[in-house]
Amino acid sequence: MKIASTGGIELDIGSGVEHTLLLAPMRKGKSVLVQAEADRLGIPYEEMKRRLEPTPEQQARARMRQEERDCREAVRLDAVRKAYWDNTENPDSDLYPLVNALDDIVTDSTVEQQRMLFMMLPADVFGMGLAWGFSDTEVRDRIYEFVAENRDAVTQAVSVK
Repeated sequence: MKIASTGGIELDIGSGVEHTLLLAPMRKGKSVLVQAEADRLGIPYEEMKRRLEPTPEQQARARMRQEERDCREAVRLDAVRKAYWDNTENPDSDLYPLVNALDDIVTDSTVEQQRMLFMMLPADVFGMGLAWGFSDTEVRDRIYEFVAENRDAVTQAVSVK
């Protein structure tokens, strides 16, 4: 074992192949590899770091790709929600927390109002409901929290038109 020129540790594990292990950034969080390349080119670290940053065009493309991924994920999640709802008998005692959560907003909520709330549930709450059941204590509490924190949006979504 010896210190490598990159600031890491070179390991010879007996196979004749040496491995370099970089343990941590050097000096004030600077990357050892960026510093080594800056030194090789004879430019300051900050200039090298600036050169490595994505261009505005690259950032725009990355944002577009992320938006496309987010859109596909939202469509997929809505499809799973719809499939679950469409294949669940009504009434289903596991979905009573939806009825109870709506009690403060509407009296005697309809199946359609319950469906609207169901479709609004955050992905993590929906996932927990799939895994543990919607009447599970933690899932039920998260449904009530969601309705309380988003009362205006839920009221608007379930209001009778």
